[in-house]
Amino acid sequence: MIDLSTQYLGLSLKNPLVPSSSPLSKHLDTARRLEDAGAAALVMYSLFEEELHAEDAMLDRFLLHVQVGYPNAEQERSILVLNRNEAKANTRDAFQPPELLSVASVMQARQEILRLHLAEELEEYIVNIVLATRNAGRVDASLEGQILYGASPRASIGIDRAARARAWLAGRDYVGPEDIQDVTADVLRHRLVLSFEAEADGVDANSVIERILDGVGVP
Repeated sequence: MIDLSTQYLGLSLKNPLVPSSSPLSKHLDTARRLEDAGAAALVMYSLFEEELHAEDAMLDRFLLHVQVGYPNAEQERSILVLNRNEAKANTRDAFQPPELLSVASVMQARQEILRLHLAEELEEYIVNIVLATRNAGRVDASLEGQILYGASPRASIGIDRAARARAWLAGRDYVGPEDIQDVTADVLRHRLVLSFEAEADGVDANSVIERILDGVGVP
């Protein structure tokens, strides 16, 4: 889970909850160096013995909850070929760490992202998506009673920021509806509390978000 703002992180970087012996501590050390830039990251590794659990109420503080599965056959082969070609090229000393981004470059990228154009219609689109999580039956009758608690205003902010970042990475100076749709699940996935009935029926947040996107019309 990644949060681009320390005010939303829910974790003191100066007084971390993770002991120095934990594998997570080295990531927090890196985060501290970016604290002045207002950027921080918390990585949750389910394979580590010391797993960091957040209370449900704190999950809203994280910008994204990204689910990463196994690569398919084509992707696996691409990884294999890329790794082999990099090893054959031998363009970088494997024992030397890669060059790190400077804080100044991170701050410059942040300002460029905030300056991207977002049409008022798409801004309203973001708001309508988040509002639909609080009254899902309004956009899809089958979702009535499926969501116990919808997303907070932080979700609107998160979709806006994440969609801008996606557009910026794509080399565009504007945000399109596809940017919003692409990041919505990652922004909302951990913010929705489903009802007992929904969980009993095997409904998950991904399917609920998909139906909300289908029900909220694209401008």
